[in-house]
Amino acid sequence: MRESEARFRRILEHAPIGMAIAALDGRIVQANQALCTILGYEEAELQKLNIRNITHPDDLSPTLANINRMLGGEVDNYRMEKRFIRKNGQVVWAQLSSYMERDEHGKLLFNIGQIEDITERKAAEEQIRNLAFYDVLTQLPNRRLLNDRLGQMMAASKRSGRYCAFMFLDLDNFKPLNDTYGHGVGDLLLIEAAQRINRCVREVDTVARLGGDEFVVMLSELDVDKTESIKQADIVAEKIRASLAEPYLLSIQPEGEAETVVKHCCTSSIGVVVFCDHETSNEDLFKSADKAMYKAKEDGKNLIRFLDPQGSNDVHSFDQNTRVLRLNWHDSYDCGESSVDQDHRKLFDLANTLIESAFTRDENPQEFDMAMKNLLEHVVQHFADEEAVLARYQYSDLENHAHAHKILIEHALQLRDKAVTSSLSIGELLNFLAVEVVSQHMLKEDRKFYPLFQNAGISVS
Repeated sequence: MRESEARFRRILEHAPIGMAIAALDGRIVQANQALCTILGYEEAELQKLNIRNITHPDDLSPTLANINRMLGGEVDNYRMEKRFIRKNGQVVWAQLSSYMERDEHGKLLFNIGQIEDITERKAAEEQIRNLAFYDVLTQLPNRRLLNDRLGQMMAASKRSGRYCAFMFLDLDNFKPLNDTYGHGVGDLLLIEAAQRINRCVREVDTVARLGGDEFVVMLSELDVDKTESIKQADIVAEKIRASLAEPYLLSIQPEGEAETVVKHCCTSSIGVVVFCDHETSNEDLFKSADKAMYKAKEDGKNLIRFLDPQGSNDVHSFDQNTRVLRLNWHDSYDCGESSVDQDHRKLFDLANTLIESAFTRDENPQEFDMAMKNLLEHVVQHFADEEAVLARYQYSDLENHAHAHKILIEHALQLRDKAVTSSLSIGELLNFLAVEVVSQHMLKEDRKFYPLFQNAGISVS
C-alpha cells in the first residue's frame, strides 16, 4: 500500500486534472493540488473526509452503486458526470473516471479517481438548452417545449381519463405602449404579465410564450367529469383575466433623466378549449383556442371564450363588462327543420335572459323567477314538440331521445326547487345550460337525428 501510494504521489502532483486516492471504505487518502483547487480544500482537510462528504446528495446513490460494482468485481472502472460540493457549499460539475488498483495477487488496494471540472461546459449546455426551449425574455417555455409538454399532458390524460384545458391569451392594448415608450418598456410589461399568469396556476400546469404578446396556458389533470372540468378551467381563466387587467406600474429611466413610473392598463382576450385524451390533435387545439381568442376580441376584448375543439363551435363565453356568461348561437346548430330550429333559437334567448337575471337576482328576484318560469315552460313544450316531429319522421331512437328529455326536465326542476330556497349557485345554473343542455344534448344527442331531415330533402346549414 505504501509503495503504491508513493508511486502515485508523483503522478498525482503533476497531473493537470484533479486526482485522488481513496481507501476501500471511501476515505480520501491523497489528493493533488488540482483537486484541492477544484473543491476549495487543503489536502489535509480532504484526508479527514469520505467520498460521501463531498458528493452532491442527488448523485450519492449512483456513485455508491458504481463503487459497489467495482468492489464486487462486476467492473474494473466506471465513468460518470456528477456533482461535488465545494468547501464553501458551491456545486461543481465534474467528469469522474474511477478505477481500482490491485496488487500482484489481484487483491483490491485502493480506488483512484480522476476529476475534471466541467462546470463551465454544463453551464453552456444549460444556456443552449434554455435558448432552445425557453423564451429569452420571460424564461417561459417556448413553442418547442410547449409541444413536448402538450404531448405529455395528452398521454397523462389518456391514462387517467381526466380532462385538460388549453388556453390561448393575447394582450389587449399592448401595441400603444410599445409605440409610445419603445420595446424596452413593452418588454417590462411582458415580463410582469408572465409572472402574473404564473401566479394563477399550479406548479403542474404550463405557461408558455409563443412570441409577441401571445401566451398559452395548459391546465392538466382537471376532473374526469367534463362539466366540473369546464368549471375549473373557467375559474382559472377568470383569475388570469382579472390579474392581467390590473394596472401595470413600469419603472423606466431614460439616459440622463430621472427614473419615472409609467402606468399602463392592458387587458387580455382568452380562448379556452377543454379536452380529454385523444379527442383532438395538437394542431386542432391551437386552431380552436386561437379562434376562441379572436372571438373574445371581436366581442369587445377583456373576455373569455370557450370553444368545442371537435365541432369548433362556441359553447359559452364570459363577459367581464356585464359579468354575464352567454350562450352564443351558431348557424351550424340548425338541423334544417324550421320548427325545431326556431325552438332552439328561442331556448338560447330565454336561457341568456335567465343568466342575466341571475346576476341581479338579489335586486330583482321577481325578474329571475319569471325568467326561470318562462325557460322551463319553453323547454317542456319544445321537448314535446320535438318528439312529435321525430315521431312523424319515424326516428328509430325516439324512445332514448325522449328519455334524455325527461332527465333534463327532472334536473331543471331540481334546480328550480333549489332556486326557491336560494341555494342555487350561478355556477350550477350556467353549467346546466351551457354544458348539459347545449354542449351534451343539442350538439351531440340532437345531431343524431339531423340525417332524418337531410334524407327528407330538407337543407341543413
